[in-house]
Amino acid sequence: MNYIKIKESQTIGTATKDIDFLIPVGQIVRVSGTTTSVKIATAPNDTSTGFSPVYQIGGFGTLSSASEGFQTVYKLIDELSKTPNKVSDYLKINGDSDLTVSFSFDTP
Repeated sequence: MNYIKIKESQTIGTATKDIDFLIPVGQIVRVSGTTTSVKIATAPNDTSTGFSPVYQIGGFGTLSSASEGFQTVYKLIDELSKTPNKVSDYLKINGDSDLTVSFSFDTP
């Protein structure tokens, strides 16, 4: 399976730690966004509840159009689909690879 890797730096007190988020490409069902964030919705992990994990990515400033962000993700998905079992380099949007990631669940 292929994965999109996203880096987020988290600071607590004076300590900063880089956290890697891995999103399985085969589970992505929808990519959308605005000029300041990109949402990646994935298939439900638990079919009994139908909860679908959604990653909201920001921290890359403001894009000139909403499509710039999700087109970047689609391009990366296309590149990853050509090579099996690969983890991408860090996702870079608007020249920035140190992004913010929030996580939620969509319900059916």
